[in-house]
Amino acid sequence: YIKNQVNLYGIKRLMIITTSRGCPYHCVYCSSSAHWGSFRFHSVDYIIKEMDHLIKTYKVDGIIFWDDLFIAPKSRLLLLVEAIKKKGWDKTISFIGQARSNIADEDVIKALKSINTKRLSFGYESYSPKMLDYLKVRSVTVKHNIRTTKLCNKYKIDVTSGLIVGSPGETTKDLKITYNQMKKHPLDITNIYILTAYPGTKIWEYSKKINLVSD
Repeated sequence: YIKNQVNLYGIKRLMIITTSRGCPYHCVYCSSSAHWGSFRFHSVDYIIKEMDHLIKTYKVDGIIFWDDLFIAPKSRLLLLVEAIKKKGWDKTISFIGQARSNIADEDVIKALKSINTKRLSFGYESYSPKMLDYLKVRSVTVKHNIRTTKLCNKYKIDVTSGLIVGSPGETTKDLKITYNQMKKHPLDITNIYILTAYPGTKIWEYSKKINLVSD
Protein backbone atom coordinates (compact mmCIF):
# COMPACT_ATOMS: atom_id res chain seq x y z
CA TYR A 1 0.00 0.00 0.00
CA ILE A 2 1.73 3.15 -1.22
CA LYS A 3 0.99 5.96 1.22
CA ASN A 4 3.21 8.56 -0.43
CA GLN A 5 1.10 8.51 -3.59
CA VAL A 6 -2.24 9.14 -1.93
CA ASN A 7 -4.24 11.72 -3.89
CA LEU A 8 -2.15 11.09 -7.00
CA TYR A 9 -4.70 11.43 -9.82
CA GLY A 10 -7.36 11.45 -7.09
CA ILE A 11 -6.39 7.93 -5.99
CA LYS A 12 -7.00 7.23 -2.30
CA ARG A 13 -5.81 3.62 -1.96
CA LEU A 14 -3.06 2.48 -4.33
CA MET A 15 -1.54 -1.01 -4.45
CA ILE A 16 0.98 -2.86 -6.58
CA ILE A 17 0.64 -6.10 -8.51
CA THR A 18 3.12 -7.95 -10.69
CA THR A 19 1.77 -9.99 -13.59
CA SER A 20 5.08 -11.33 -14.89
CA ARG A 21 8.67 -12.13 -13.99
CA GLY A 22 11.73 -11.04 -15.93
CA CYS A 23 11.98 -9.41 -19.34
CA PRO A 24 12.45 -10.81 -22.86
CA TYR A 25 15.11 -8.16 -23.58
CA HIS A 26 18.71 -8.04 -22.38
CA CYS A 27 19.79 -4.42 -21.90
CA VAL A 28 23.42 -4.07 -20.79
CA TYR A 29 22.56 -2.47 -17.43
CA CYS A 30 19.46 -4.44 -16.39
CA SER A 31 19.68 -7.22 -13.83
CA SER A 32 16.12 -8.45 -14.42
CA SER A 33 17.04 -11.17 -16.92
CA ALA A 34 19.99 -12.27 -14.78
CA HIS A 35 17.81 -12.41 -11.67
CA TRP A 36 14.65 -13.99 -13.04
CA GLY A 37 15.95 -16.06 -15.94
CA SER A 38 13.38 -16.66 -18.66
CA PHE A 39 10.45 -14.28 -19.13
CA ARG A 40 7.17 -15.72 -17.86
CA PHE A 41 3.78 -14.26 -17.10
CA HIS A 42 0.46 -14.94 -15.41
CA SER A 43 -2.70 -15.66 -17.36
CA VAL A 44 -5.40 -13.02 -17.71
CA ASP A 45 -7.73 -15.08 -15.49
CA TYR A 46 -5.12 -15.20 -12.73
CA ILE A 47 -4.51 -11.43 -12.93
CA ILE A 48 -8.24 -10.65 -12.80
CA LYS A 49 -8.65 -12.85 -9.70
CA GLU A 50 -5.80 -11.05 -7.94
CA MET A 51 -7.16 -7.63 -8.87
CA ASP A 52 -10.63 -8.66 -7.71
CA HIS A 53 -9.15 -9.67 -4.35
CA LEU A 54 -7.37 -6.31 -3.93
CA ILE A 55 -10.42 -4.30 -4.92
CA LYS A 56 -12.88 -6.19 -2.71
CA THR A 57 -10.62 -6.75 0.29
CA TYR A 58 -8.71 -3.46 0.45
CA LYS A 59 -11.09 -1.14 -1.42
CA VAL A 60 -8.31 0.09 -3.70
CA ASP A 61 -9.07 2.61 -6.42
CA GLY A 62 -5.59 2.58 -7.97
CA ILE A 63 -3.35 -0.24 -9.20
CA ILE A 64 0.25 -0.12 -10.39
CA PHE A 65 1.51 -2.85 -12.70
CA TRP A 66 5.04 -3.21 -11.31
CA ASP A 67 6.33 -5.65 -13.93
CA ASP A 68 9.44 -4.76 -15.89
CA LEU A 69 7.18 -5.02 -18.94
CA PHE A 70 3.49 -5.60 -18.23
CA ILE A 71 2.42 -4.78 -21.80
CA ALA A 72 4.09 -7.93 -23.16
CA PRO A 73 2.95 -9.96 -24.89
CA LYS A 74 0.58 -7.61 -26.70
CA SER A 75 -2.06 -10.32 -27.20
CA ARG A 76 -2.27 -10.89 -23.43
CA LEU A 77 -2.47 -7.16 -22.74
CA LEU A 78 -5.40 -6.67 -25.11
CA LEU A 79 -7.25 -9.60 -23.51
CA LEU A 80 -6.55 -8.11 -20.08
CA VAL A 81 -7.94 -4.75 -21.19
CA GLU A 82 -11.17 -6.38 -22.34
CA ALA A 83 -11.44 -8.36 -19.08
CA ILE A 84 -10.99 -5.16 -17.03
CA LYS A 85 -13.73 -3.45 -19.05
CA LYS A 86 -16.02 -6.43 -18.56
CA LYS A 87 -15.60 -5.99 -14.80
CA GLY A 88 -16.37 -2.28 -15.10
CA TRP A 89 -13.04 -1.36 -13.47
CA ASP A 90 -12.22 1.06 -16.27
CA LYS A 91 -14.76 3.37 -14.63
CA THR A 92 -13.68 2.89 -11.00
CA ILE A 93 -9.94 2.13 -10.97
CA SER A 94 -6.95 4.22 -12.10
CA PHE A 95 -3.99 2.32 -13.55
CA ILE A 96 -0.26 3.05 -13.72
CA GLY A 97 2.36 0.87 -15.38
CA GLN A 98 5.83 0.40 -16.83
CA ALA A 99 6.16 -0.17 -20.55
CA ARG A 100 8.63 -0.19 -23.45
CA SER A 101 8.62 2.23 -26.36
CA ASN A 102 9.38 -0.22 -29.18
CA ILE A 103 6.21 -2.23 -28.48
CA ALA A 104 4.01 0.60 -27.18
CA ASP A 105 2.33 1.31 -30.50
CA GLU A 106 -0.91 3.23 -30.95
CA ASP A 107 -3.06 0.12 -30.41
CA VAL A 108 -1.40 -0.43 -27.03
CA ILE A 109 -1.59 3.19 -25.86
CA LYS A 110 -5.20 3.54 -27.02
CA ALA A 111 -6.15 0.31 -25.22
CA LEU A 112 -4.46 1.46 -22.02
CA LYS A 113 -6.23 4.80 -22.19
CA SER A 114 -9.56 2.98 -22.50
CA ILE A 115 -9.09 1.44 -19.03
CA ASN A 116 -8.23 4.76 -17.37
CA THR A 117 -4.45 4.46 -17.38
CA LYS A 118 -3.05 7.63 -15.85
CA ARG A 119 0.70 7.22 -16.25
CA LEU A 120 3.22 5.06 -18.11
CA SER A 121 6.93 4.81 -17.34
CA PHE A 122 9.51 4.04 -20.02
CA GLY A 123 13.24 3.50 -20.07
CA TYR A 124 14.24 5.92 -22.82
CA GLU A 125 17.82 5.90 -21.41
CA SER A 126 19.32 8.24 -24.03
CA TYR A 127 18.37 10.26 -27.11
CA SER A 128 21.82 9.71 -28.58
CA PRO A 129 21.41 6.90 -31.16
CA LYS A 130 24.92 5.66 -30.39
CA MET A 131 24.33 5.39 -26.66
CA LEU A 132 20.81 4.02 -27.01
CA ASP A 133 22.08 1.26 -29.32
CA TYR A 134 24.68 0.39 -26.70
CA LEU A 135 22.40 0.45 -23.68
CA LYS A 136 19.38 -1.28 -25.23
CA VAL A 137 21.36 -3.59 -27.55
CA ARG A 138 19.73 -2.11 -30.66
CA SER A 139 16.24 -3.15 -29.57
CA VAL A 140 14.88 0.42 -29.30
CA THR A 141 15.40 3.50 -31.44
CA VAL A 142 15.14 7.21 -30.70
CA LYS A 143 12.17 7.30 -33.08
CA HIS A 144 10.39 4.75 -30.85
CA ASN A 145 10.94 6.97 -27.81
CA ILE A 146 9.70 10.12 -29.51
CA ARG A 147 6.70 8.26 -30.99
CA THR A 148 5.72 7.01 -27.54
CA THR A 149 5.89 10.48 -26.02
CA LYS A 150 3.67 11.85 -28.77
CA LEU A 151 1.17 8.98 -28.41
CA CYS A 152 0.94 9.43 -24.64
CA ASN A 153 0.39 13.15 -25.16
CA LYS A 154 -2.26 12.42 -27.78
CA TYR A 155 -4.20 10.11 -25.46
CA LYS A 156 -3.55 12.25 -22.36
CA ILE A 157 -1.52 9.69 -20.44
CA ASP A 158 1.31 11.10 -18.33
CA VAL A 159 4.66 9.84 -19.55
CA THR A 160 7.76 9.43 -17.40
CA SER A 161 11.17 8.04 -18.21
CA GLY A 162 14.59 7.30 -16.87
CA LEU A 163 17.69 8.55 -18.66
CA ILE A 164 21.16 7.10 -18.06
CA VAL A 165 24.43 9.02 -18.03
CA GLY A 166 27.99 7.79 -17.55
CA SER A 167 28.02 4.97 -20.11
CA PRO A 168 31.30 3.78 -21.66
CA GLY A 169 32.07 5.88 -24.73
CA GLU A 170 29.60 8.64 -23.89
CA THR A 171 30.74 12.12 -24.83
CA THR A 172 29.61 15.66 -24.14
CA LYS A 173 28.09 15.63 -27.62
CA ASP A 174 25.93 12.62 -26.68
CA LEU A 175 24.76 14.38 -23.51
CA LYS A 176 23.87 17.51 -25.48
CA ILE A 177 21.84 15.45 -27.96
CA THR A 178 19.82 13.99 -25.07
CA TYR A 179 19.44 17.38 -23.40
CA ASN A 180 18.16 19.04 -26.58
CA GLN A 181 15.65 16.24 -27.24
CA MET A 182 14.43 16.46 -23.63
CA LYS A 183 13.61 20.12 -24.25
CA LYS A 184 12.02 19.38 -27.62
CA HIS A 185 9.89 16.48 -26.33
CA PRO A 186 9.28 17.26 -22.64
CA LEU A 187 8.05 14.53 -20.31
CA ASP A 188 5.83 14.80 -17.25
CA ILE A 189 8.57 13.28 -15.09
CA THR A 190 12.22 12.69 -15.98
CA ASN A 191 14.66 10.77 -13.79
CA ILE A 192 18.41 10.93 -14.43
CA TYR A 193 20.50 7.94 -13.34
CA ILE A 194 24.24 7.28 -13.31
CA LEU A 195 25.02 3.95 -14.97
CA THR A 196 25.50 1.34 -12.25
CA ALA A 197 27.03 -2.11 -12.70
CA TYR A 198 24.82 -4.77 -11.12
CA PRO A 199 26.09 -8.36 -10.84
CA GLY A 200 24.96 -10.54 -13.72
CA THR A 201 24.64 -7.71 -16.22
CA LYS A 202 26.74 -7.09 -19.32
CA ILE A 203 28.05 -3.83 -17.87
CA TRP A 204 29.14 -5.77 -14.77
CA GLU A 205 31.27 -8.08 -16.90
CA TYR A 206 32.76 -5.10 -18.70
CA SER A 207 33.48 -3.38 -15.39
CA LYS A 208 35.24 -6.52 -14.14
CA LYS A 209 37.50 -6.56 -17.19
CA ILE A 210 38.69 -3.01 -16.51
CA ASN A 211 38.96 -3.63 -12.74
CA LEU A 212 36.19 -1.27 -11.63
CA VAL A 213 34.41 -4.04 -9.71
CA SER A 214 35.19 -7.52 -8.47
CA ASP A 215 33.24 -10.54 -7.32
